Amino acid sequence: MRVFTEPIGERATLTGYLSDELSGNGSPRKRKAMVVLPGGGYVMLAPHEAEPVALAYSAHGYQTFILRYSLADDCVFPQAESEVVRAIAFIRAHAEEYGIDPEKIAVCGFSAGGHLAASTGVHYAHPMVLERAGVTASEGRPNGLVLIYPCITADEYGYPGIRAIHGKGLAPEVQDLLSTEKYVTKDTPPTYLATTSTDTVVPSVNTLLFAMALAQAGVPYETHITRGGEHGMGLARDEFMWGDMAKMRETDPEKYNRMHDIMRAFSVWVDESVHFLSGVFDGQ
Repeated sequence: MRVFTEPIGERATLTGYLSDELSGNGSPRKRKAMVVLPGGGYVMLAPHEAEPVALAYSAHGYQTFILRYSLADDCVFPQAESEVVRAIAFIRAHAEEYGIDPEKIAVCGFSAGGHLAASTGVHYAHPMVLERAGVTASEGRPNGLVLIYPCITADEYGYPGIRAIHGKGLAPEVQDLLSTEKYVTKDTPPTYLATTSTDTVVPSVNTLLFAMALAQAGVPYETHITRGGEHGMGLARDEFMWGDMAKMRETDPEKYNRMHDIMRAFSVWVDESVHFLSGVFDGQ
């Protein structure tokens, strides 16, 4: 595997994890690509939503990338969105070199990273984004979205940081762009969404709002909402919360068994998203 890091603009970096596997005729296999956007409330990037996710998609045959986008005062709309479309354009421009099908580039985002993925999906052609990014809409358009316990709206059910951080200082009409569900159209990329019904940080209503907008626009989508579970489970592997889980197993075995079942139920989202994107990209 080849691992490299490239600057995307002045603040962001793109780390690639590329397989060098060849096709049957000895040439690089044309793979799908996944750009991973970790969550962290637009103030930090959660490590368990970065490299482990990239490697999980790599195991499914994707060429994978992690975009470490701008944060805090540097991430105000459209800065982070411009970094995502610039990263997609960079990957698309190097598709031949990286063994990627340039029309099969998806973005996977978690929590605030899910908001950024959704925002990119609906605003990739917005003049503010394109002017900042310096690319065209066709160069920077994602072909698919994977949104995991995503922040979607800046309205009633929104995570406060969407307005307070990503929308800091913006005029009201620009802040309205942060409610991504309002801007879904038929040109929004096909989307897989997953969350938990008891998420108290980003209510599952966020996922439902985007799914409803996709349905109304006629965009292919699939949604998985696990009954129960906490925000930020990532791949939902025991090792993510191993210390807590090990202690819980000793002190509260009933809760441990319940959490273990929830994590096992939520862990299917990678496989489901791969199957969904295969259906979208390959007509399976």
